[in-house]
Amino acid sequence: MAHKRSLEALNTTLQDIRDCPATMAGITLLLSGDFRQTLPVIPKGTRADVVRACLKCSRLWQNVTTLSPKTNIRAQLCGDQIASDFASDTLSIGNSIVQLDENGKLSLTHLCTTVSNSDELEVHDFPNLQRNYLDMNWISERAILAPKNSTVTTLNAKLLHSLPGRLHVYGSIDSVLDDDRAVNYLEVIRIPLIPSGADIPFAFRRLQFPLRLCFAMLINKSQGQTLSVAGLHLDESCFSYGQLYLGCSRVGSKESLFVYSPRGRTKNIVYQEVLV
Repeated sequence: MAHKRSLEALNTTLQDIRDCPATMAGITLLLSGDFRQTLPVIPKGTRADVVRACLKCSRLWQNVTTLSPKTNIRAQLCGDQIASDFASDTLSIGNSIVQLDENGKLSLTHLCTTVSNSDELEVHDFPNLQRNYLDMNWISERAILAPKNSTVTTLNAKLLHSLPGRLHVYGSIDSVLDDDRAVNYLEVIRIPLIPSGADIPFAFRRLQFPLRLCFAMLINKSQGQTLSVAGLHLDESCFSYGQLYLGCSRVGSKESLFVYSPRGRTKNIVYQEVLV
């Protein structure tokens, strides 16, 4: 979910370009999104800080006409009653109208297939990986989702090491293996970043190489993805708004969702004031 300042900056830019004081310089702008999913990330921010950053708190929101689609296309593509029930159950999580235990956690057993450990989750999500990893279609339609980078890094390293062959680490490559391709270049955008808000007494510039292993990815990163098989690795519960709903809704049926969570229960963070 974009920060409200992004929308307000776009509004100001369009007004300047078109020399027009009207909202969005009179241009009709189509926005798409789901306020049940993750909100803007505010480092060390409170609940109030996060809510204030969302689009609904922008001065421009009063000019927005809201349309609410009723059909879950991922579930519709599955075309059965199980998928229809799954769509209703995920909405219940997104709207926080689910039964919680005394610790404020909910049971996921009705929503997915729960597994007892991380290894079992990997087997369900990537069955016969050593034989199927070269099938790009097969491997691109499945992923394990986790709330924290530390878990994602561990899972990616573990699954990479499980592949056949010897693992090589190249610090730099300055020769072409195939001379016929020496004049062909693959352009990969490298993004310079200057981190802000870091607890360090100096500024630094980092050149990001935007490629990363993706057997596992952050739940937040999966926004917009549609998967055939998804695994949720919740050894640590979701800790921010909308993460559980976002992770569960990447697939269209409970038969495609596998979850590892201690005792099959996890937290569901929802702010009702955002959904009003």
